[in-house]
Amino acid sequence: IVGAVSISAVKSQTVTNAFGNAEPVPGATVAYRVVVTTTGSGTALGAAFRDAIPANTTYVAGSLKRNGAALTDAADADAGAFVTSPAPAVTVALGDLTSASGAQTIEFAVTIN
Repeated sequence: IVGAVSISAVKSQTVTNAFGNAEPVPGATVAYRVVVTTTGSGTALGAAFRDAIPANTTYVAGSLKRNGAALTDAADADAGAFVTSPAPAVTVALGDLTSASGAQTIEFAVTIN
């Protein structure tokens, strides 16, 4: 981190199931949205996001997005990945962030086991 900079993340979720309601039952999908914002006068160098996949859920392959753009699940040339070790999680390399970078929105989904 260079300068006076702060990063915050706000996570929200939406549950949908086969019955057309938001009850978190087995088989329901939980769509997560995390908005990362940077404030202050500095630069957060090499910022990265990591969020564990909740217990008793399964990551929905191909659901990872950054700012609406799909990311692959593999650790490859794009900024995102689904990792299984040491514990299941999604990761997104955000790069160097400043307050001028604007909000970075990360989305992914899981299914309740």
